[in-house]
Amino acid sequence: MNARLVILQILQETAVNLASLESIERRLLQQMSLDDRDRRFIFEIVHGVIRRQLTLDHYIETNLTDKRLLQNQALMRILRMGLYQIIYLDRVPNHAAVNESLELTKQDAQLRHLSGLVNGLLRTIIRKKGALHLNPDLPLLERLAIEYSHPPWLISRWMDRFGLADTKKLLVYNNERPVLYMRRKLRGISRIQFESESGDACAFYGGFQNLYYRLSRSQQPQHLPLFKDGYCTIQNPASGWIIALLSPKPQFHVCDLCSAPGGKATLLAEMLTQGTLCALDISYYKTRQVRQNCERMDLDNVYIVAGDGTAPPFTGEFDAVLLDAPCSGTGVIGRHPEGRWVKQEGDFGLLIERQRRLLSSAAALVARGGFLVYATCSLEAEENERQIEWFLQTHAEYSLEKAPDVIPEAYITANGMLQITPFEHALDGMFGARLRRNK
Repeated sequence: MNARLVILQILQETAVNLASLESIERRLLQQMSLDDRDRRFIFEIVHGVIRRQLTLDHYIETNLTDKRLLQNQALMRILRMGLYQIIYLDRVPNHAAVNESLELTKQDAQLRHLSGLVNGLLRTIIRKKGALHLNPDLPLLERLAIEYSHPPWLISRWMDRFGLADTKKLLVYNNERPVLYMRRKLRGISRIQFESESGDACAFYGGFQNLYYRLSRSQQPQHLPLFKDGYCTIQNPASGWIIALLSPKPQFHVCDLCSAPGGKATLLAEMLTQGTLCALDISYYKTRQVRQNCERMDLDNVYIVAGDGTAPPFTGEFDAVLLDAPCSGTGVIGRHPEGRWVKQEGDFGLLIERQRRLLSSAAALVARGGFLVYATCSLEAEENERQIEWFLQTHAEYSLEKAPDVIPEAYITANGMLQITPFEHALDGMFGARLRRNK
């Protein structure tokens, strides 16, 4: 099976359940014998088609004579794949994109009779490629939605919150190919040794305790010897500042209430040189990811538990609790392009209610004088600042603490909370608040 057939199969399966994109990719790629070049190509096309779907569909619709064919999803998938390569990938020759699209069409018995249409539409787009533009008379929200391929309701929310200029920056950021970052292990390897052994694979970035490196686009992290040997892991620098917000002492006993896949948990475990970490997650499968990461990095002070954070299967008091709550994920749409289509405006009510149950559960686990850090990868005020306002009104034993000085001022709000936004800081969107239990 060649790479384009794999792409088509992934897109076919995600048409049924787009939220399962990551697991579908993992399962299908594990079944195939593909080199790194093919794997990168597959990720590029799959994520690119999902990311740019509204824009691609607009160009298909405006160049398709028979609009009834827009309902033929098998045809639309092939056209989107071809158009994405023609419009957004300079390294794929136009003739190759057309020929491969024709082959995919001919291999489908129900689409063979449409091969002429596919050929004609793609070649029409090639002729128009330098002059593709949107109707300037379209209403602003509709034009932004088509141009940047985001749902109008989400753009409208961001315009109300951030204004037009910053919303455009955010939309642009979300459509760029995401940068992968590696976090060097805190102990066991020096910065000099790490940089010497990683060579051109990683470029120093900085971040919390100068642990972060940009991974070269040509590299697969799992193939790096330093990764295999447990001296680094994948993590966006924004996540490191959440751990800086918690700032546990080496002897602390800490609970990470929603720990999978384990990026924050492993950094916490490294910092707890005389303490322990209880890593809880509701998904048994995901707790296996946490375990694998801890074992790879040789961290033996982590106790991994499968359970619901709203009703943990244990009691006790911890010096600190991290609640990296399930959220809308609007701060990480750049890395998870399906997120813009999976979430609906009506989802916020259920998310907010679950976050509040988790906050109340986490609050009960913190010892007097201890700390609770609430974090999300959301940009939405209802999931962030307003949740903290609610929490302080309903939990009088807690007070909000200013973020530690180790965190750059650019990431700190006027009331001392952490807020990292992609359009300001070119990192994952991340929110965090540090709360102290006083009694």
